[in-house]
Amino acid sequence: MSSEFTGALTTQMDNTAQMDSLFHYLPLDIIAQLMTYLSIDDWGRLDVAFLYNHHAERRERWLQVLMSIPTDVKVEDNDFWNIRIKKGILKWLIARGMNVTSFRNGNVTDQQLMDIANGLPMLQILNISSRENVTDAGLVALANGNLTSLTSLDISWCTNISDEGVIALANGSVTSMTSLNISGCDDISDEGIHAIANGNLTNLTSLYTSSCENITDKGLVSLANGNLTSLTSLDLNFCDDISDKGLVAIANGNLTNLLSLNIYGDSNSSITDKGVIALAKGNLTKLTSLNLCVRNKITDVGVKALANGNLTSLTSLNLVESYNITDKGVIALVNGNLTKLTSLDIGYCDHISDIGIVALAKGNLANLASLNIIFCLNITDVGLVALVRTTLPNMLSLNLSGCKNITNVGLVALANGNLTSLTSLDMGYCKNITNAVLVALANGNLTNLSTLNILWCDNISDDGVKALANGNLRSLTSLDISNNNAISDVGLIALANGNLRNLASLNIDGCKKITAACVDTIRRRRPELDIAGR
Repeated sequence: MSSEFTGALTTQMDNTAQMDSLFHYLPLDIIAQLMTYLSIDDWGRLDVAFLYNHHAERRERWLQVLMSIPTDVKVEDNDFWNIRIKKGILKWLIARGMNVTSFRNGNVTDQQLMDIANGLPMLQILNISSRENVTDAGLVALANGNLTSLTSLDISWCTNISDEGVIALANGSVTSMTSLNISGCDDISDEGIHAIANGNLTNLTSLYTSSCENITDKGLVSLANGNLTSLTSLDLNFCDDISDKGLVAIANGNLTNLLSLNIYGDSNSSITDKGVIALAKGNLTKLTSLNLCVRNKITDVGVKALANGNLTSLTSLNLVESYNITDKGVIALVNGNLTKLTSLDIGYCDHISDIGIVALAKGNLANLASLNIIFCLNITDVGLVALVRTTLPNMLSLNLSGCKNITNVGLVALANGNLTSLTSLDMGYCKNITNAVLVALANGNLTNLSTLNILWCDNISDDGVKALANGNLRSLTSLDISNNNAISDVGLIALANGNLRNLASLNIDGCKKITAACVDTIRRRRPELDIAGR
């Protein structure tokens, strides 16, 4: 509906006679449908007009219209809603019975949470993350309110929420909840987790506890043996006090429907191969995604257990920064039971060399769609050439960033090789490549590429960028050439005028030879192109 029409509509309805006529002749549902073309500010203006300029019958009919508008109100975290919340719009939404289904704004107090708990019965999503002014009192109100439709609650990084609030929540009336995020709430401990595991939240499918530093193995034992049998996703990232004991419990407990498990720790993590072996041999047979990043505590022994264990449904495995994994672990992995793997992240595993990549190219991972070997410093052209000569028909994403021993030889082979389904290629920080790589990419087989990152490649210049611009990568939508000091206005103009007509995102941050004047000219010529870095 045109802005001219909506403007005319609000102008007419602000006129008392026009409103009387409209309300007299049009059915209520038609008026409610017309309201969907107006903004919430327009609703407010009309509300004032009706309540102050009309008799009781008309006011009652207007209130019925408001409650009948077939549009869900979704409060977002932006300036528009921030301003209106400060002006008291929450009380108006509640008083008018508006159908608010989503509230993603942390500019609320405990008192406003109490109002939400009792005044927005249709609310399904509530996100009040990162707010220090929300305490257990607000959470208790939510737990005992009328939010029987609430399915998702995010109170992450609300640092004044403790076990008291979580216990109330677990034993309250929000039994429809399927997703709960308590990440970063340091005052939540094993006692709170025990309540969640054994309370009324039996419909939970997702639980996020990242950076809850007071959760220990005791809490994991509660989760493993509690009522959350519908749980499909569990995030334990940076819960630094959990150890193998907790993983053993999770692996052998009631969470048999778990599909995703995230455990990210630092070098002080107490998780070792023992915990990994328990996961591999346990009853989490439906698990499809495992992020297990605990630095130097996992070795080839743990990887071999994963490769030959019960996790045969895995499609995504992340072992990034597992510094003690070597080629032996990769060889076991690619020749084991994980034939459904579509995503493998072994970035920063600098004991993995060409031997492991050659094995990967010949192994059982024919379904692999994404491979991340970022900063695997011992992988060279030999490994990459072996990879591109194989047939991996589903390979969509390849991250070679920081593989400093990969040169033109490997990347030219990639451009002319068999990985023709690739849509994303990252070769940032590959210091030994030159313009010859961009020439090969521009004229090679990777015509499906939509994302290309070549940041911090010191030997790339305007000549390479011009080749890229005039080549056959017409599907490219995102290009990162940041921090390449040999690229100037000449290269940028070539990109703007070349064959990359679908390019929507370009990062030129740190390209010191590209001038502001040239960027301004390109923005006028290509307004659809988002240029970052200037």
